[in-house]
Amino acid sequence: MAAFQEQQYAEAVKHFQNALRTAQRKDPQSQAVAVILTDLAQAQKAQGKTSEAERTLREAQSVWESAVGENHFNVAANLTNLGSLLSSQRRYAEAEALFSRALTIWESVPPADEPPISLALYNLASVSQAQRHFTRAESLYQRALKRQQDELSSTDPQVLRTLSSLAALYQEQGDFAKALPILAQALTIQQQTSGRKSQGVGRSLVDLAEAHEFMGNDAKAEALYREAITIYEQAEGKHALPIGQILNTLAEIYRERGKDSLALEAYQRALSIYEQALEPNHPDLGQLIEDYANLLRRMGREEEARPYEERARTIRLGANP
Repeated sequence: MAAFQEQQYAEAVKHFQNALRTAQRKDPQSQAVAVILTDLAQAQKAQGKTSEAERTLREAQSVWESAVGENHFNVAANLTNLGSLLSSQRRYAEAEALFSRALTIWESVPPADEPPISLALYNLASVSQAQRHFTRAESLYQRALKRQQDELSSTDPQVLRTLSSLAALYQEQGDFAKALPILAQALTIQQQTSGRKSQGVGRSLVDLAEAHEFMGNDAKAEALYREAITIYEQAEGKHALPIGQILNTLAEIYRERGKDSLALEAYQRALSIYEQALEPNHPDLGQLIEDYANLLRRMGREEEARPYEERARTIRLGANP
């Protein structure tokens, strides 16, 4: 187990395989075997060996059901592990069936066992959203959120995660009016839990700014983006990539509003950051250079635009030979 905790996954796999052989000689359908199989699957997953991890978790499922019955807490936990693995491979329908069964089990176990029902609801919501079953996903997120708010602190990370996912669900549907108050609530929680100048607060500010931008509230969005830049500068330094990304967004806002001088300044600073943070042929850098060249040309500065246009073309051709 120490090898796994130290991220020595190959060594951890060997350890669990040896332990498994020993446990299976005593009783191949014991809880001890099921526990080792679960640990082995986590080590295989950490190695990126998802097919092996899936086979191991399915074997663990069979052993758990044999050892403790089909409606036991540990059976639901293993179903959740397997569902999460399948979801990471975009096998959402299969994952949904497993999460649903886990929820049914957890709803039947004694409250003293503290079943993670809100986690099961959240997992179901996320795979429903991935399958674009938006109404079902919204209902599940709301049920998960209510349980979390009743059972946990209002600033618990699980509450924050569910709020963020619910807001993302509304944004995916273009319903920014519903997303805005949730994003504002998520920002408040971030400020309370991680300090007003943390990276988490910066990300929440960007999320809120994007929602205002899509609603056409450019002035509010600009103010939030500027606040996020200040926080990222304090948390990561003035040349952090998120700052370049925000400046790029601000440049686009200014360009659309005809504020070419402000757009030019934002592009220039964003370009300086991208050149330090990204590879020379990165497509995001190429797109930024192209946008900057287009603005220069629009401002009548064709001679300045040409080398940037050529550079953008070179990057684009390199990405699509």
